[in-house]
Amino acid sequence: MGEEEKLNLEVCNKINSKIEATFIEGLKIKGFEFESEKDLFSFVKENCKCVDSPHLSERVYYVNEIPFLVHYYKITMDFKYSDNIENNPFIEDFGSYSFL
Repeated sequence: MGEEEKLNLEVCNKINSKIEATFIEGLKIKGFEFESEKDLFSFVKENCKCVDSPHLSERVYYVNEIPFLVHYYKITMDFKYSDNIENNPFIEDFGSYSFL
């Protein structure tokens, strides 16, 4: 895997981790906490959904048909690439979130 691919993978993992952590925090705010990751995944599969509105650049997350999180996802990244991955500064903006 090349350096550029490693950087892309690192950014994707960072975005996914941020979204997952925010989603779980939203569930906690609504009173849902889980003993294990398996319990969390089972609950999400049975009780949660996401409605994406690309024309608004937003996703609304629901638990039991009740909205609990909005992600305004205007995601931007600016890279300054060099041959050394440690010297690749980038600016990222993953959008904003609102807990409902």
